[in-house]
Amino acid sequence: MTTKLRQARLAAGLSVTQTGFALRVNPSLISQIESRSRYAYPKIRRELAKLLQVNEQELFDPEGMAKLA
Repeated sequence: MTTKLRQARLAAGLSVTQTGFALRVNPSLISQIESRSRYAYPKIRRELAKLLQVNEQELFDPEGMAKLA
């Protein structure tokens, strides 16, 4: 199972660690969001979309769960 978030991160050439560093969060949070074991808070959703240059609605459902690819 992969998510659109993971696909966008990989397309941007970023690792989970690099993404976490860029957002100033623990990389495990990024991993949990990508694996759909955790919802993303609105601020994190906005920052991820901006970093990955993808529309937030393409990556997340309205509740903040990463969308499946």
